[in-house]
Amino acid sequence: MAKVIATQRGYFGGVLREPDDTFVVPDGAEASWFRPVRAGAVEAAAPAEPDATVGPDAPAQRGRKKPKTVMAPTAAPFADPPAPVRVENEINAATGGTQPDWIAQGADI
Repeated sequence: MAKVIATQRGYFGGVLREPDDTFVVPDGAEASWFRPVRAGAVEAAAPAEPDATVGPDAPAQRGRKKPKTVMAPTAAPFADPPAPVRVENEINAATGGTQPDWIAQGADI
């Protein structure tokens, strides 16, 4: 087995590899998007805390740009609500107002 480093994005072993990823391939495997790791090369250390790379304040990783935060405009609330419109009709005048569309239990009909 040989240890290699990806120079471009590529697919190997069921995993999409990003540039600078190191992984192991069978001896003799070749591709244009990875190269063997040199014996004297020092690999980049893994981050101390895995949670440090997650969240809105995390640094951009592997050449990806940090997402830009955009604030949506806020609408001003109504200063005063419009007054309700009352419509007079004969039924309301005869019964003394709008009647409910239900009858309470135990009420005299």
